Amino acid sequence: MGACGPITTASLNCQSTTPSISLSEELEETSGVAVSLSQPDIFWTHNDDGSVLTAIGSDGPVGIFGEGTPHPRQYGTFARVLGHYVRERAVLTLEDAVRKMSSQTARRLGIHNRGLLTEGYYADIAIFDSDEIIDKATFEEPHQYAIGIKFVLVNGQVVVEQGRHTGRRPGKIIYGPGYTGI
Repeated sequence: MGACGPITTASLNCQSTTPSISLSEELEETSGVAVSLSQPDIFWTHNDDGSVLTAIGSDGPVGIFGEGTPHPRQYGTFARVLGHYVRERAVLTLEDAVRKMSSQTARRLGIHNRGLLTEGYYADIAIFDSDEIIDKATFEEPHQYAIGIKFVLVNGQVVVEQGRHTGRRPGKIIYGPGYTGI
């Protein structure tokens, strides 16, 4: 139970800045959801004052659709930012959001040849409808894909076409500068 009660979609509007953790009892392995930012904190990290300090990414583990109780952002981190914080709340511009999710993240992690649409870079591209994109996953029903993503290219190959996965899997593990091979 967090500082504002059990973690649910509704409780995320709580203004407490006290970190809270909810452990899942449904999994054989222990999994947790840590909530440590209030909405004002999130708004600050995305506005002009905090924008140079933050990038947008996701570090949730890859699971199996329909199994366990993952954090809802595993199904819609980027759609959440684009739909909720850009379109609905106007906390940051579309251009800033895309930069924070792509080139700024790649630079921060020391990943070269990614994050920009430029000659010689890998073609990792998401094409979405900015009027439609939104996450659907909630804490109560986390296994829901985001909507509004029309095409996705990974290493130049189409992996999502008209919102449906093509079956292609051209992705590769990308090691950052701290990787030692262990």
